[in-house]
Amino acid sequence: MSLPLPTILLVDDDDDDVLLVRRALGSAGWCGPIQRVADGQELLEYLLGKGAWAGSPLPGLILLDLNMPRLDGRSALARLRAIPDLALLPVIVLSTSGSPRDRSEAIELGANDFIQKPSTYADLVAAMRTTREVWLP
Repeated sequence: MSLPLPTILLVDDDDDDVLLVRRALGSAGWCGPIQRVADGQELLEYLLGKGAWAGSPLPGLILLDLNMPRLDGRSALARLRAIPDLALLPVIVLSTSGSPRDRSEAIELGANDFIQKPSTYADLVAAMRTTREVWLP
């Protein structure tokens, strides 16, 4: 009997990016659940089981965009890392930004890794395959 696969929590406000990442994860061999929240505020509500997210399982991996409305990825990451029960959840920043400053700031805030969203679908699939293999063996 095998254990159920963990949930990947995708935090991104862009519907097109969400669709591409979902497809890329599937192409990279991921067949487990993928949940989506649209911003950092909803991420925290999900993780704390508030409102519609009551009873939701903690994710095995969080893919976090930086630039979102209400509460951006940086602020959400800082708040998440300040909650002892959630501080060890793996968080990979997945952003269009190629700025070294954004990368270093995300790592300083507690991101486990930073991936610039690739410009081609094939490269996105490769990035998701590596992410899956490293963080969801």
